[in-house]
Amino acid sequence: MCSSDLTELIRILLILGIISAALTMAGAAIAWWRAEDRRLGRIIANVFEGPADAQIIGKGQNAAIAIGDDPPQILVLREGGAKARLYQLSHLLGAELDVDDVLVSRAFLGEARMPLDHAISNAQSVVLRLLFYDPKHPDFELVIWSQRKRAGADQTSDLTIREGARWVARIDALIRQYAREAAHQAPPPPRPQRRQIGRAHV
Repeated sequence: MCSSDLTELIRILLILGIISAALTMAGAAIAWWRAEDRRLGRIIANVFEGPADAQIIGKGQNAAIAIGDDPPQILVLREGGAKARLYQLSHLLGAELDVDDVLVSRAFLGEARMPLDHAISNAQSVVLRLLFYDPKHPDFELVIWSQRKRAGADQTSDLTIREGARWVARIDALIRQYAREAAHQAPPPPRPQRRQIGRAHV
């Protein structure tokens, strides 16, 4: 093989290597862009026209819950955002946190909040459930922890349970906020009118 052929072969191999590296980088960039948390995060930001006040994404479920701040609204996403519902505070009834199918924390309109009162470790599943005034979709369940669908090695069930408990407390604050605002906006009850009783004429 002459030197010119060797040079040409090296040039072709370099070009192929560059193309392969570029394709790998492009694939990685697409995978990063289409990652579940980023994809749902973009939908949430589009709905609220900015970052959410709080959001939580169910790993591997294409589902999420987010809270907008001004005005306070609750967004639930199903099927990667294909089924999304935006609720006002007037539609929010409360929230529940289940650990291994046991209710451990709850906040409900008109009730005192049931806080998480003890630490729980090595849970198999943690479910955050929101309850709404909505006959077609009265609740929304989001599995925020599962042994089979862990978001990462640094995520543990006890950390997720504490995060779920904070969400229950946040929902409790929202429904109490709505109750206060509704009470202030309600018109005062009408004052009873006194009936004038005239004297009978004889």
